[in-house]
Amino acid sequence: MKVGIAGMPLSGKTTVFRALTHLDEGAQSGSKGKPAWGIVDLPDLRLDRLSIIYKPKKVVPFRVHVYDIPGPGSGGGEGDLKSLPPKFIADMRTMDVLCGVIDGFSKPDGGEGLLKQMNKFREEIFVADYSVLEKKFERFNKGEKEGFAGEKEILKKIKDAIESYEDISSLNLSPEILKMISGYAFLTVKPVIYVLNISENNPPTREAINKVNEEAKKLGAGLVTLFGKLEVELLSFEESERKEFFMDVGLQESGVKNLLSAIKGSLNLITFYTTANEELRAWGISQGTRVVEAAGKIHTDMEKGFIKAEVVSYDDISLLGSELACRKEGKLRQEGKNYIVKDGDIITIKFNV
Repeated sequence: MKVGIAGMPLSGKTTVFRALTHLDEGAQSGSKGKPAWGIVDLPDLRLDRLSIIYKPKKVVPFRVHVYDIPGPGSGGGEGDLKSLPPKFIADMRTMDVLCGVIDGFSKPDGGEGLLKQMNKFREEIFVADYSVLEKKFERFNKGEKEGFAGEKEILKKIKDAIESYEDISSLNLSPEILKMISGYAFLTVKPVIYVLNISENNPPTREAINKVNEEAKKLGAGLVTLFGKLEVELLSFEESERKEFFMDVGLQESGVKNLLSAIKGSLNLITFYTTANEELRAWGISQGTRVVEAAGKIHTDMEKGFIKAEVVSYDDISLLGSELACRKEGKLRQEGKNYIVKDGDIITIKFNV
């Protein structure tokens, strides 16, 4: 899964990227014009409990790739809201989740400037998708045939929605249709999380933050407030020291952790676990996935040679404390290929090569 950190010049998007990736070994410098990227573990309390039960040599959380999307040049100065360049938009289209960074530190106000940035980011997304549709209908008018049955009608509905400033998600399109239009990589179908990047020295007022939060809710987007620069400065601290610092300034949790939780929630995935070869690993899949398809996520040979799956729920093993106890209590189940994987399942795949 790919998460794009995007924003206008001097919004602090690269600072947010650094706070997320910790600039660890997974972080890669982007070549000229290419996004820098890093690998980030998503928080999972169940994984902590399972590691105590299974005592594996290696624990692998569900991970996402986070990209610092190259933005427009900053020649326009602070607050420049000029249109996003095509390359910026093209990079955003490859992402599964978009994080739009809002500058809440340079000129804190009553919320109007923050809302302007949010609406500008959203406007750019709509304009980009509308441009794609305009060009497609120009080709239709010149005699281009449909790529699939009903394509023109479906795209007309999407075009009408975008003209009305409504997300594609408002159309409640079926998974089949969404799959058929996936090649267009529409931005307005992607989940958006706004990241309000603020300073601990001169933050926006609570009223201003509430205004932005309410607007984000209306748009069906998430909002996370983050002390970007402070989070980066605290990277060299131990986890316990960072937590103590945030408590001292009145925060229950690091903004980075809140952002990671928001990213995980926006992906609309469920998590299952495997424990093979002394490795405990978390996997993210879409709701409604059959176990044979989940097996293919692990390895294509498992899907091709699938025989059955042994499944135990997280709740059962957490309560009983071991797979052996679950087996004795009849909680370890044998499931066929059409079993729908549930969130928290611990799965062992039986297969022939």
